[in-house]
Amino acid sequence: MSEAANDLSGAKRRIIERLKRADTSTAPELAAEFGLTDTAIRQHLEVLEEAELVERTSAPAVGRGRPPVRWRLTDT
Repeated sequence: MSEAANDLSGAKRRIIERLKRADTSTAPELAAEFGLTDTAIRQHLEVLEEAELVERTSAPAVGRGRPPVRWRLTDT
């Protein structure tokens, strides 16, 4: 595990463990699973992205609005 991964809070570790099992997930999916707000999950994901542990990808648009952002682990 990288040095950045060793300094993670419990919530961030749980997000990483979830992404290991699910491959990709959206912030609302993670929020529902962990009982947190979408905003809280996005803040955790942005910190993980800065540490180069996760990356965002765009999923195909479904209906109107922006396409959902899916998150996945990086090779790190």
